[in-house]
Amino acid sequence: MVTQKKVILEDNFSNNENNWEQRNDSTVRLEIEDGAYLIENRHDSGSRLVISSLDLPKEVEYEIEITLQKVSGVDNYGYGLVWGVQDLSNFYTFQISNEGQYRISQLAKNDWRAYRDWTASPHVKRYNLPNKLAIRHDGQQVTFYVNEEMVDELTFPPNGFGRKLGFIVSSVMAVKVHDVIVTQYGEVTESATKESAATIAQEETLQQVLDELNNLIGLENIKEQINTFINFLKVQKEREKRGLAKTAVSLHMVLYGPPGTGKTTVARLIGRIYKQLGFLAKGDLIETDRAGLVGGYVGQTALKVDEKVKESLGGVLFIDEAYTLKPEGATSDFGQEAIDILLKRMEDHRGEIAVVIAGYPDEMERFLEANPGIKSRFSRYFFFEHYRPADLFLIFEKFCKEGHYILTESAKSRLQEVIEKAYANRDRTFGNARFARNLFEKMLEQQANRIAAVEPLTEEILNTLTADDIPPDLLDGNII
Repeated sequence: MVTQKKVILEDNFSNNENNWEQRNDSTVRLEIEDGAYLIENRHDSGSRLVISSLDLPKEVEYEIEITLQKVSGVDNYGYGLVWGVQDLSNFYTFQISNEGQYRISQLAKNDWRAYRDWTASPHVKRYNLPNKLAIRHDGQQVTFYVNEEMVDELTFPPNGFGRKLGFIVSSVMAVKVHDVIVTQYGEVTESATKESAATIAQEETLQQVLDELNNLIGLENIKEQINTFINFLKVQKEREKRGLAKTAVSLHMVLYGPPGTGKTTVARLIGRIYKQLGFLAKGDLIETDRAGLVGGYVGQTALKVDEKVKESLGGVLFIDEAYTLKPEGATSDFGQEAIDILLKRMEDHRGEIAVVIAGYPDEMERFLEANPGIKSRFSRYFFFEHYRPADLFLIFEKFCKEGHYILTESAKSRLQEVIEKAYANRDRTFGNARFARNLFEKMLEQQANRIAAVEPLTEEILNTLTADDIPPDLLDGNII
């Protein structure tokens, strides 16, 4: 027996070495093409299952990740991952829909049970964009992720899992699976792995995280400040190793700036950097806000703060719109209790947690000045500026690339005009990257109206955005 973390299947569909089913008839089309597994369910009712021949290892922890994308069809019952398959009448599903929802269910002896019926989640990308689904299996506990954000955690009956995985696609729908990764953890026997596909999973390096930071669009001042801070942390860590005197290091920081400028993204990277430098054990980011910390009755606030702090130990506690903990002019409010308890826990767990607070500049400055206890705990301040029009256009193009959309030259020219006008008309609530995403989604809606009656719908038509897809009201500089 060995204890290790191992990738037992990694398929990017460059070929069909894992023997996925191939068919093309009146009921279904199953093909490996262009680095994806295409599943087209041509039935006018019911779902189509595609099950792998891979047997997952018994009695070990494992994680399944897939990236999939709806290509065409009517999305009535969703599509997604199938796991724990015993046979075609006994399995579990983790499905999403093009309406931004997810569902967790079980088919047991041909009887469906919804563990979590259709539930809206902001993490599910709509409009035929790719979505990354993952489940983490640990005994009877299964944790569910969409685009690397946890959306649910459920307990299942003991001994209820089969050992195969696959995909589910509803009627009259085509879906592409872009990749599949299965990782196992814990004590396993060599015979339990699929050696032809197995490789030892590599932990990310500090340089990989820094590359991810430095490749972010815009944010040049933030990148420079963080890289300087990282160099300081490296030197302090080296002095500590050599037994030299070192300067006290505070991991807490303030991120302030307008919405949609990447504050959460940067906070998540900071946690991973702290882990790589040896300052935090895990580096995970736990997000919360006033609702997650402040209770509605005496005693509840302390419980909520302690729960979030405990969850964040070894990582980063990210508090968005932190100034709402103590609204301006508030006299009697449980928010002050949350602040007092948080400060105490920051001291109790010094070196075990990094607290990052974020929000609008004016409100954050008012909040810090009114709370000297908080201000004294934070020595690092990072100001996020509005994205420039050129950066907003690059962000828009990134959404297009992720969704496999192509912009015509006339669309590019018109979009640049729209973005420049919106930027000129911006106010303090301008959404920046959120504006770019909203613009992208509005164009997909316009495109859908434009091509709905086109026959036949080719992939070129489905993937092309034109100047006509820009909503007319945006041409005047209106902001979404």
